[in-house]
Amino acid sequence: MACFPRVSSLDRLHRWGLQVPLTCVLCSNGEESHDHLFFQCSFSGSIWVSLASRLGNNPPLGLLSISQWIPLLSMQPRSFSQAVAKLLLQVSVHHLWRERNARIFNMVTSSSSDIKARIDRTMWDRLLSFPARGSIATPSLLEFYFGCFADSL
Repeated sequence: MACFPRVSSLDRLHRWGLQVPLTCVLCSNGEESHDHLFFQCSFSGSIWVSLASRLGNNPPLGLLSISQWIPLLSMQPRSFSQAVAKLLLQVSVHHLWRERNARIFNMVTSSSSDIKARIDRTMWDRLLSFPARGSIATPSLLEFYFGCFADSL
């Protein structure tokens, strides 16, 4: 749903006739829309860039740019970089949506470092659950994403 503008962002709720404030609860600087929420927002964008930089230089912001960037990762020496990038995109969007909802419905705010740690933990758990196939062993997936940080989790 996040890959298409189908999430119930504040601008969408407003178009449906609900009287809701349109200010992004993550950055307080823009109007919350699908495009803004996940990557144009300074808060979510900084989280994405910080984590996606592990996979390649200058990760783009915006769903269209990211969808064009992920296939370019296949030019890297490891053939599983696309799968890890897709998983990172899914996990990041999921945790950003949860943070947005926690701020709106529970009045609970987490720092960007807390969210990055949650994303890393989810990535660790998911990458660890991938079965080894052929020459791609699970430790290689963990190494690829975490690099030298794998021992610290």
